[in-house]
Amino acid sequence: MNDGKLEKIISRAAESLGAVGATGIGLLLSSAGPEAAAFIGGAAGPLVAGIANDVAHRMMSKREEHRLGGVMVFALESMEALRADGGRLRSDAFWATDGGYPSPGEEVIEAVLMAAKREPQEKKLEYFGCLLAQIAYSDNISVETAMVMVNMAERLTWTPYVLISMVGRKDEFDLEGIEVGQGIASWKGWAIHDELRAMGPFGLSIMGAPSKKTPRMNLPLINMELSDFALGNGGRLLYDFLGVGDIAADEINSIIGALREDLQQATAPASPAE
Repeated sequence: MNDGKLEKIISRAAESLGAVGATGIGLLLSSAGPEAAAFIGGAAGPLVAGIANDVAHRMMSKREEHRLGGVMVFALESMEALRADGGRLRSDAFWATDGGYPSPGEEVIEAVLMAAKREPQEKKLEYFGCLLAQIAYSDNISVETAMVMVNMAERLTWTPYVLISMVGRKDEFDLEGIEVGQGIASWKGWAIHDELRAMGPFGLSIMGAPSKKTPRMNLPLINMELSDFALGNGGRLLYDFLGVGDIAADEINSIIGALREDLQQATAPASPAE
């Protein structure tokens, strides 16, 4: 059913986000091309319009409607960028139904939209939208890989998004002297260190550092120096498909500042007893 409810939800979100200004959702649709119009319109058939309209007609609060509309706006903007760069909506079996079940594409799209609808950290919506568009345009991403990325994108809080961006762009920042798990002197610092550990080689394996060697025996040592961290295969996939490379440097520097403040407090000499 396409009674215009989805378009209204998207238009309200776009106005709230300042995404399309006075020209409205129509210009965004036209600039993103006919594939984006199919993304919204009911004529898309087995593509994403059916599932998007279905989600739009479920019982939702105003906040949930805003999140749904927001992720669609961001997805359309990402589709526009992909199309302008020569990309095309994937035309493989990703959109094919089998045995009466929804297509893998429809299942993935619903997973993204439902994750966005219940996401309290709305800074993440922009990156959910990017993920949705990237999956819809990437023939080499299987449904299994897509679902892992969607689940990971929902599972991670905003802080790991910033940390993935930081490690993916580490040449832009001063990370020297910070060792993950050491120098913790505040609850904020503890939370950041805990997120870094959770994404490391003994957790999600999103990032990590090459091992060090002992001076005499040349035995491997776990390396937790933040400046040596790099993204693993999964981390690089998330970095690219979520588009977190554009997270503001101020956000990243705020986290680095908290880690350095903890380090300074932890290494400061104790005050002499009176």
